[in-house]
Amino acid sequence: PAAIASIGNPVLRQIAAEANPTAPATRRLARQLLATLDVHDALGLSAPQIGVSLRVIVIRDLFNRLDSALSLDPPLGEVHRAHLSRVPPIVAVNPMVTGHSDTYDDDWESCLSVPALHGLVRRPRDVHIRYTTLEGEAVEVMCSGYGARVFQHEVDHLEGILFLDRLMKDGPGLVHEGELEHYIVSDADKASP
Repeated sequence: PAAIASIGNPVLRQIAAEANPTAPATRRLARQLLATLDVHDALGLSAPQIGVSLRVIVIRDLFNRLDSALSLDPPLGEVHRAHLSRVPPIVAVNPMVTGHSDTYDDDWESCLSVPALHGLVRRPRDVHIRYTTLEGEAVEVMCSGYGARVFQHEVDHLEGILFLDRLMKDGPGLVHEGELEHYIVSDADKASP
């Protein structure tokens, strides 16, 4: 596994260069990203986050398997990350968002490069995405819900954008993970008078 580049590292603010999907160096980078993803039990990781300014990301295969995070039982917020780590990840080379819905969701995001901090970010609920596999196959798919959010977050890294840049203006700002429970309202709390 590789070391994670933290906020302040210039590589996180660079626009990443296109990668050759079938090059041996891209395969090596993908293996390094996957190993790092597993060590950190993360949902997504981009090459710039390990100091490599190339357009390669790895993401848990949530968006191909789930129409929405709401289809999980129990809901995503209650699922242990260990269960997610059993889902095979996707390696996406030169990924891009090619379109999105007019419906937006607000949700909490965090980032390995911005440790211990969370922020409320508004993103399109559904996105049309395009990427190339390590075998050179072009993939186009519509993804929704939490998978769409993770994909957008990782693609942002390739553009030098951090979730901090997308915090909701009317939200609480950055919240330390130890204080997050004060901001998240459970469904039970919403239902009580």
